[in-house]
Amino acid sequence: MNFRGLKRLTATAIFATLLTPSFLIPQAEAASTVVSPVAPKAFINSDLAYGEVLIREGTTFITLTDLKPLGDYTYKYDSAKKQITISSKDTKVVVTAGSKLMQVNGANKTLTNAPFLHKGKTMVPLRAVSMAFHAKIYWNAPTKTVFIAKPDPNVVAGLHSESLTTARNAALYMPRVSLIPQDLIERTYLEMQGQDYYFPKNRADMYFELDNDLVSYYKIRNNTAELKWQAKLHIEKGKDPKSNFFILPYHFTKEIGQQPDIKDLTFARFRFRYPVGSTFYSMVNSKGEYAFGDVELDNHSPNYEGVIVEIPEEADDN
Repeated sequence: MNFRGLKRLTATAIFATLLTPSFLIPQAEAASTVVSPVAPKAFINSDLAYGEVLIREGTTFITLTDLKPLGDYTYKYDSAKKQITISSKDTKVVVTAGSKLMQVNGANKTLTNAPFLHKGKTMVPLRAVSMAFHAKIYWNAPTKTVFIAKPDPNVVAGLHSESLTTARNAALYMPRVSLIPQDLIERTYLEMQGQDYYFPKNRADMYFELDNDLVSYYKIRNNTAELKWQAKLHIEKGKDPKSNFFILPYHFTKEIGQQPDIKDLTFARFRFRYPVGSTFYSMVNSKGEYAFGDVELDNHSPNYEGVIVEIPEEADDN
């Protein structure tokens, strides 16, 4: 299955993706808007929202522009009616600033709170996002972070493929969410020039990602990649000889979530390096590393699926 047209979601993409500018619309800012003392954040299909996220009367609002990662939608603004029409192949949604009525394919839907204009942008409540875009909403109250997830149908199909390589590449494209009651850890740029991925042998339902000095553990659940643990490596201090975390036996400067027990597992390791356009692979367990190889990638090929490749020895390693 070809995922070439989709953006691969890495920690770099989460924190560095720049969205297109918002609609330039007349300002009629709602006076009663209250910004939380701790500014809320939003991730839309793993992209950090660059517009403001506001809380008004207990409801979270996000800008329409920041919702573009949810799919191939077009936006049309009617300045006279203060309406925005959001259209896709099979959906047409109309929202009006100041009105609690929203039209979805011609049917009226009532919102608890009306959209409003704020600094030239249309702010919509999360309920409207869920109904209009058929997206799942995850609210992490301790960190005041909302995660909006709508996986691409082709990626969902890939996740359930009989091909282990296809399923693993699809897992990396799944929208990422975190319900850990602590803020995400920021990485330090170390000129790693790629990412490392570790999947348990013959599995695609969980993986570790190493991005510079940040290791993250995700489990695939309900067509999302849910963050279960994250840690920052103490590179200067080096490896920890007492560590049971054999794939990355380092000291950690900070951790959130629960570190999983991996001592009895064998992993397929994939080291993607974009300067050479290759993935270097191996198998690794508590006894050591073996079955080394590499594959040069061609992302222009119609058969390109992603940076995860087949390890011939994995199927025979029983």
